[in-house]
Amino acid sequence: MDDRIIAEASITLPLLGRGLDEAGIVADVGISRLLQSALVAFVEALKSGIV
Repeated sequence: MDDRIIAEASITLPLLGRGLDEAGIVADVGISRLLQSALVAFVEALKSGIV
């Protein structure tokens, strides 16, 4: 098995102590943008064959 770290898809979300559920995470513009950009980077890495 070969592993690779996709730096652009590696993020830390500021969730601790915020009491957010799924809807709260999606509603928080900052968090949802971070998550979306990380997912886009991961998908692009998959498409390009990096992963």
